[in-house]
This record gives sequence, structure tokens and C-alpha cells, in this order.
Amino acid sequence: MAGNAYFLKGGYEEENETMYENRITDDLIQEFKLALSTTKKDNQDKSGLLILIDEFDVLNNKDGFASLIKTCSSKFIKFGVIGIGESIEDLVEDHASVGRQINSVLVKPMANKELRLIIETAITSLKNEIEFEETVIKDIVKEAEGFPYFVHLLGKESLLLAFKRNLNVVSDSLYSEVKESLIKGKINLLQEFRYTEICRTSAERELLLRLFALSDENNILIEDIYGIARESGVDTPSQYFDKLIEKGKIAPILVISRDKRHVRFSDPILKLYSRKRKSIHNQFN
Repeated sequence: MAGNAYFLKGGYEEENETMYENRITDDLIQEFKLALSTTKKDNQDKSGLLILIDEFDVLNNKDGFASLIKTCSSKFIKFGVIGIGESIEDLVEDHASVGRQINSVLVKPMANKELRLIIETAITSLKNEIEFEETVIKDIVKEAEGFPYFVHLLGKESLLLAFKRNLNVVSDSLYSEVKESLIKGKINLLQEFRYTEICRTSAERELLLRLFALSDENNILIEDIYGIARESGVDTPSQYFDKLIEKGKIAPILVISRDKRHVRFSDPILKLYSRKRKSIHNQFN
């Protein structure tokens, strides 16, 4: 961060109005510490401040973050880093300098009863004016594979279609239409955009992506997938691999590990979506 100039908003609060002034600084960490100190001073009746940093794994440059934690953490100030990784080392690259200050919290997939509760809560919030057939609820929970995102997605799309048709029950047949729209890529999703973008120009790349997605492992051995791809008729799978790990404005599809032998999906939802979505190139359906 040395050599760069930054703008920081600092200010004071009087009655219900907050006034700000712009200040230029060449030492962002010191200014951040000052802002935290002011926050602590103005909130002495509070037990502490937790700063959550979401999607940390997609940052291309994490240099200096460990120093920031060491410098700014205290009994009052704590940091929470949210991201996807096989380990702390994978998530925070220079974590060693933080030492014992980092404690990891593993977020496991949701249990089926918790996923089911999402649907039941939605039905209650709608005052039971619309119901889901039991077989539909069971299939939504099954298709979600522990991800609440898919429960919300399939449930929401089913409800919208039922409302559109003035129906008070999400039946098997209606739900089947929703699932068909999902697997054919007809629902507007970020995952659909990314899947189409990476696969539309290459059947071989689509096959490679789908093979990675079919792995039950989170940390996937590249050579294992290459072997399956060769058996499926892709002679040189490595030539289609680079596009999957290419870094652009957003995170790559696959994140390669430090040992260069394994990869993981930067977005686990995309992994699950890639397993469900029908292939663009018919030979792989």
C-alpha cells in the first residue's frame, strides 16, 4: 500500500446528523486505527465491534491483511473473515504472521430438517394461503444438497409460477416445470451466465467443467479429472483447463491450490449448478 494516496471518511455525530470531512492519507492502516479508536470512544457502552469481511476468498491481492489484523485487533475490535477455502492457509495467504489470533469456524451444509424449515416458514408467512405438496418439499430438500440457496431458488420460482396461475398448491407437475427451467438454463442466475460464458464455445471445456463438478471432493485432484476426460475422448484436457482458472474481473471458475495439483470451485453453488444443468453441447447429456 506504500506510495498510494487514499481518501478516508471521518466525522462526528451530533443529534441525528452525521457530518463528514474528506481527509487524504498515505497511511491507510494508521487512519483505520484512528477511526476504530474513535468508534470505541463513542461506543463505550458496547461490548465490542466485530468487522465482517465477506467473500474474502475472491480477492486477488491479500498482501498485508494479516498485518492489518495484528495491528488493529484488540479486546474491543475483532475481525471475521468469510470465504471459501480448504484451510486457513488457503484463505489467508500470509496467515502465519497472525499466529494464534486466527480461529477457524467451519460452516457445514445445512441439515435436511433446517432446509425443510425454510419452506415451512415461507408457508406460514403466507398464512397458509398456498401449500407445497409433500413430495415437492422432499425433492427441493434433496436437490439443494445442503445449500439453502437452492431451497430459496426452487421455492421462490415455484411460488411465483403458482401465483401467476392463481393456484394455491405447488403440485408435482408445476414444480417439474420449474426444475425443467432450471436445468435448461432458463432462470436468470449468475451461475447460468458464468456456465454459458465458459462453455458455449467449447464442448470439450464444458465436459471438463462438468467432470470437475461431478467430483464429490471439495479439493479435486486435477490429474484424476484429466484421466476421465481422456477416456471420454478429450485427448489434451490441459488445453481447455486454463480458461477455467483464468482470473478476470470476477473470481475464476476454479481456484488452483498451492501445490498446483488440486483445484476447488470458487463458487460451490456453481459446482452444484453445473451438475444439474443440461449440457449446451448435446453429446454430453
